[in-house]
Amino acid sequence: GSWPAPRHGHSAVISLERGWMVLFGGNMFDPVNHLFRYDIGKSEWAQLKLPGAPSKREGHSATMTCSGQMVVFGGYNGTFLNDVHVLSLPPPAANAIDDGLAWRQVETSGTPPAGRDGHSAVLTPDGRTILVFGGFDGNTQRSDTFALDTDSWRWRQLSTSPAVGGTGEA
Repeated sequence: GSWPAPRHGHSAVISLERGWMVLFGGNMFDPVNHLFRYDIGKSEWAQLKLPGAPSKREGHSATMTCSGQMVVFGGYNGTFLNDVHVLSLPPPAANAIDDGLAWRQVETSGTPPAGRDGHSAVLTPDGRTILVFGGFDGNTQRSDTFALDTDSWRWRQLSTSPAVGGTGEA
């Protein structure tokens, strides 16, 4: 198969249903939008070329939801991005490897984060809400927190404060 060249600023998630690590984007001296899968059971890489891929980017986040969607947010490609793209990774059909895989850009509502890279994103225990924290918007290192509901695709900014007895930066 084809395996990824050296890079940084990429993302990777695990698709438990397919037994894959899925790697997207990154920087190979310039941002790229390459998509690879690593089949854990076969120890085998393959590049996936799917229509509708996000623009080239680095410093983005990718988060796997419980419904088998890899959600890509933000990053940088000369511009700080705040778009959302989804790669659907449904359970495989019998004898088919890359069936049902598809990219789509999601139109979100609510109050989205400013474009950024270098942020973190995690899935909450409800299996559908992604929390995004921090990053760099080209001027400021951010310390804001946003929630994205992947059922409604609605953003909301969270009001956060340090824990009792803790310290925090404004």
